[in-house]
Amino acid sequence: MNKPLPMGIIGMGYAGMQHYKSAREVAGLTIVAAAEPSNRVLPKEIKHYTDWREMIARENLDAISICAPHYLHAEILTGCLDAGKHVIIEKPMAVNAGQHEGLANYAEQSGKVVMIEMTHRFYPPVQEAKALVASGEIGQVFAVRENIIESLEGAMLPAWMLDRSKAGGGVALTSGTHMLDRISWVCGQPLTLKYVRIGYDFGFGDIEDTAIMQLELHTGAPVVLNAIWARRFGDTDEELTIYATKATLRVQAWKKLKVEWCTGEVQQSACYEAGIDHLAKVRVGITSALREFVAAIDEGRAAVPGPYDLLPTQRLVDQFYKMAGTEH
Repeated sequence: MNKPLPMGIIGMGYAGMQHYKSAREVAGLTIVAAAEPSNRVLPKEIKHYTDWREMIARENLDAISICAPHYLHAEILTGCLDAGKHVIIEKPMAVNAGQHEGLANYAEQSGKVVMIEMTHRFYPPVQEAKALVASGEIGQVFAVRENIIESLEGAMLPAWMLDRSKAGGGVALTSGTHMLDRISWVCGQPLTLKYVRIGYDFGFGDIEDTAIMQLELHTGAPVVLNAIWARRFGDTDEELTIYATKATLRVQAWKKLKVEWCTGEVQQSACYEAGIDHLAKVRVGITSALREFVAAIDEGRAAVPGPYDLLPTQRLVDQFYKMAGTEH
């Protein structure tokens, strides 16, 4: 690009602040303004608005990053597209698959670049795992297990995330979207849902804190997914384990990739610079996603992942709630 792409951010909570900090590392992108209705202290270097509509009307912006609560995504996305803006939006794009599909169609008709910011696809350990599976080096995948057990307290989640009418769901939607997508993306196969269990053991509002799923890859290989928000202290226990005929991959998105070959050899890739903290690792993924977004606009092509790429995952989440008896 001849000049940096001017972008605004809507929603300056946790995600919005990480987008702002990550954008500073992206050549060809500049954050001009942000819209945030609360009294949060925002960076002095950008213009502040309380209403996203006013920001879009007054600022000369080519692109928007949507980091607002889930229930506002549909209204904001359509408003941004109507104003002729390219959009990168935090997952989930919608609160259910029907709304997601409608927004995907709207985005396609707009002719604008619309990208869903799936951070996990851009973490180095996950990308290295995908390359290994795709190369065929580790043989045929015959089983998958994935765990994300997060230690949370109620105060760590914004109030809207504890209200299903606004969040759309709990751990199955918020964490499950990443988990389902990265299994399918790394293995290069669609998933079929077979069995579910839902739990409300830790009392996070009216959202579920436990989501257990048994699935299958297209080949019939079994997949077990455990997503839990627990009231406890300690680090997040997170690993995607892929069992194949020549090796086992242990993928820890924020730490490393470990390859255990059947020959007994073990290879380990640190993937991140030594000494950086968790948020810096999160921003590694967001920065790479923003670079893909800017490149897609510059090259006049669709960004990956786009709205249709995540529709199968949104449908799986909807199916989870239906099978659990809590369809929304």
